[in-house]
Parts: sequence; C-alpha cells; structure tokens
Amino acid sequence: RAQLQTNSAGTNRILVNPVSTWTYSIGTAEPLPPADESIEDNPDPPDSSFDWVELHNNGGSAVLLDGWKLSDKATYPAQWTFPTGTILPAGGFLLVACDGLDLTAPAAGGMLHTNFKLDAAGESIVLADPSGAIVQQVNFGPQSSFQSFGRDAGGSFGFFDPPSPGAANNGMFLAD
Repeated sequence: RAQLQTNSAGTNRILVNPVSTWTYSIGTAEPLPPADESIEDNPDPPDSSFDWVELHNNGGSAVLLDGWKLSDKATYPAQWTFPTGTILPAGGFLLVACDGLDLTAPAAGGMLHTNFKLDAAGESIVLADPSGAIVQQVNFGPQSSFQSFGRDAGGSFGFFDPPSPGAANNGMFLAD
C-alpha cells in the first residue's frame, strides 16, 4: 500500500490515501494531433486525445484512395468514404481523425475527419474498397490515450508506448 503526498517547507500534505486496489496504465505522454487549426472548416477541433486511424503505404508507389471506405461496423463498411483526390504517398502515413466531425475537405494542412467515433472499450475498424468489399478488418480491445494499437514490423498487432501518429510504430511494443 502506498500514499502520495507532498512535502513543502517541512509540512506533509496527503494527496492520495492508500487503497487496497490499484490500476496501472503504461504511458509517458498524451498524443497530440497534428495542427488542424482551420476554424472555418473545423469549428470544434479535437481534444488533445482523440480517436484516430492511421494508414501506412509500405509500397514504392503512391495509392489513390478515391472511393475507399472506413467504418467501425463490419455490417456497414461504407460508413465513411475517402474524398476524391486522397493520396497515400509511397512510404507515407495518413492520419484520419475518428471524431464524428465528418470533414472531407479540410483546409491546407488539416486532417480528414470521419463521421463516426471509435469505442474506447474496443471494437472493429474496417477498410473497404470502392465497391464496399472489406479488404482489412482489425479488431481491438480497450484503448488508452497513452498508447496506440497497431502492427509491428513483423506484422503482429499490439500496443505501442508512446503512440507515434504520422510516423512508423517504434515505441515499446506490448503484444496483444
């Protein structure tokens, strides 16, 4: 059992009393979204912690995502559609906020925003081709804003600490 307290000028002040049950979450920093400050296009920018999906193109050619779809429901894979002209560059990353704002034409430097949110308790995310056929489905469990869930270099899914939106998953890997 532990007690959290401060010691200021020789005076101890108890901040948290001991309890019999503890929970512990691994995390070193809260992920911050890339700048998306276009108020006219995004009147309610996401909080410092928000739901997001990141696509990575590990190929040598850019991929045009016209008509491709994201959803959090395998029964409704056409829930949100990438706008015309969305390109995932060769070796690049595309971060999409899943915050329910449904922005498909952000200002320069802004982010795409889906019309759905992800469930922190866990669910599925699906990527479907323009015909609506599911190409990839990822099931994930409970999430933390201090970690991301993704694939390591060997293709295994697990948690990364810290998250690395917009870059390769390179934090400490915790197998799912």
